[in-house]
Amino acid sequence: MSKKTRQVQVGSVRIGGGAPVSVQSMTNTDTADVEKTLSQIRALTVAGADIVRVSVYNEACADAVRALVDGSPVPLVADIHFDYKLAIKAVENGRNIYANIKNSILFLLSGNFGGILAVLYAAVAGLPVPFAPVHLLFINLLTDSLPAIALGLEPHSSKVMKEKPRPLNESILTKNFLSRVGIEGFCIAAVTVAAFCLGYYGEGAVLGSTMAFGTLCISRLLHGFNCKSEAPVLFKKRFFNNRYLFGAFFAGFVLINLVLIMPGLQGLFKVQTLDVMQLMTVWGLSLASLLVIQILKGIRVLIKSARSS
Repeated sequence: MSKKTRQVQVGSVRIGGGAPVSVQSMTNTDTADVEKTLSQIRALTVAGADIVRVSVYNEACADAVRALVDGSPVPLVADIHFDYKLAIKAVENGRNIYANIKNSILFLLSGNFGGILAVLYAAVAGLPVPFAPVHLLFINLLTDSLPAIALGLEPHSSKVMKEKPRPLNESILTKNFLSRVGIEGFCIAAVTVAAFCLGYYGEGAVLGSTMAFGTLCISRLLHGFNCKSEAPVLFKKRFFNNRYLFGAFFAGFVLINLVLIMPGLQGLFKVQTLDVMQLMTVWGLSLASLLVIQILKGIRVLIKSARSS
């Protein structure tokens, strides 16, 4: 009779506690050589391995763990050799990877929630639908995907090691996480609705839709910077440390402004060409969402600090 054991989870694989038998194997490449190690991991996966162990015996191997986790089709286990510093480095990389994934999900959920709230407000208030189908396609392809990918490439920070270990069975959708989704999504919705109302009551539904579309796009591009951290990042070095996020922002900002100001794109994107004041209004409302969310983050940090002291 086998002894009952406590079940643990490595990635998506459950071990012990009555879970099905899992097959583990180990690479014999130089772990620092990411390409060769990933090639062997994929070969082991094809052969039936559910979990693959990699040897971490120096700092170069520890630095490679992030790339290996990103490219591996199965969960990895780092076998730490001798030096406790390598174990700390591997844990730090793992925590940063998790934080980056969580920030990308926060960005997507809060931004989409903001768009949903704007449409819901228009429906309840008896106003025209703020967005045309082509607007939603533009948002999904550009203002969703590029910043989300860039957030996944956020530079690692040693500050994650100051956080308490999360419970083994904790969902990513915690109460704190969902409250951030709701509050930040509401801020984005508020400026989007404000832009729509200004345009709609000024010149009609087409202008309202155009201003709402522009405001939602730019505020979501700026929201990528909000999602870098639970704490405020504005006017701090961390605001500038992700060149991929800046690239995503500038690419999106240029493209959405071309749509808003080039007469030749009116028919394709169902918009009205904006004059200077209307464009400045869209920019100002979008920036306001960034500033409000940063202020709310600062207040949250102060409350958290007061409770812990």
